[in-house]
Amino acid sequence: MTIPTHQFRNFCIAECKIKSKLFTYITGEDMPSDNFVTFWLAKMDLPYFLEPHEFYVSEARRRLLSQFEDLDKEAEKREEQSLESSAEHFNPDYDDPMAAYEQAYQEGVSYVWSLMEMQNSVLLAVTAGMYPPV
Repeated sequence: MTIPTHQFRNFCIAECKIKSKLFTYITGEDMPSDNFVTFWLAKMDLPYFLEPHEFYVSEARRRLLSQFEDLDKEAEKREEQSLESSAEHFNPDYDDPMAAYEQAYQEGVSYVWSLMEMQNSVLLAVTAGMYPPV
């Protein structure tokens, strides 16, 4: 059943892309268009619903999610720190230099995985926070 457009002069479509905005921020890709909900709202009601959402998303990006932008650099920094700390106790007669590099690499990978899990938890908490308790 199609609804004639002339009956909805005082209404407009508000596409709430709650998931899409956060998905795009984290992955850098657009979420497929079939993953958002379309609401029919009166034009005068739009600011009431959309302004708090826009504020929430922009502040979550600026204050929380922006802290997870340079995970690769942080992992490399952790690797360098680990390598420097192992150099203090390195004995060329007994120690294998490649083992120290491997240990530093593994520590960097472990660190970045921990940060990625934290990022996911923060993203889920931000998403859950968009919906007020009933």
